[in-house]
Amino acid sequence: MFAVAFLGMLVSAASVGAAGGTGAVVITGDEIKEMNVHKIADVLNQVPGIKAGESSVSIRGSYKVKVLLDGRPI
Repeated sequence: MFAVAFLGMLVSAASVGAAGGTGAVVITGDEIKEMNVHKIADVLNQVPGIKAGESSVSIRGSYKVKVLLDGRPI
């Protein structure tokens, strides 16, 4: 499970690996404030396996990733 709270939004993704395990990374609003970033891409690039740019996001293992925005699938 991956979740990011950013500017009042919660963006999250869940992934199940080949071995059936799940991994989770949660970045809190306080952690984002400490990062002093202005773009969600800068936050996402702190997570291993995620590369974010101006107009795209690449998630390793994205075939089995569920992405949620404010708890809703997108």
